[in-house]
Amino acid sequence: MCDCDVVQPNFFRELLLRSLGAGERCCECSLPITKGEHYWFSYGYWEDRFDRYKTCLNCRRLWQELEVRDIACQCFGGLWEAIWDSDLWYRRGDPGDDPDCYWDDPECPIILEVSWLRRREDGWFEVVEVQQPDPLKREFEEALTSSHHEQ
Repeated sequence: MCDCDVVQPNFFRELLLRSLGAGERCCECSLPITKGEHYWFSYGYWEDRFDRYKTCLNCRRLWQELEVRDIACQCFGGLWEAIWDSDLWYRRGDPGDDPDCYWDDPECPIILEVSWLRRREDGWFEVVEVQQPDPLKREFEEALTSSHHEQ
């Protein structure tokens, strides 16, 4: 279910849990969530339907970056599509060069357009350490700049 749909959930909760190693898998990358690893458990009630989702920390962070940058809003199970539909990447060469090369294939030559995202060896993506802008620092710098102009 999508957070950004016109139809909002009647009920929605999220919990940060630790895996007991009972075969949990991320709803985005489908990778197993190993025993002891933290993950987000989200559940809600949308249009007469109860759904629940488990999201690994990496995929959760990817969604957060997409949302902060106004690229996409979270739609459970739709992270591949959100990245695919974005302007974050392009294929090297003519798309007709290799008809057997799909963008989710780790061997496919994908060029990322942003410095905060990188492709892992397994073909999935992860967020590179991002320096989040500090609003207090920015406010201080703006105040400092304006005080220099006044002198």
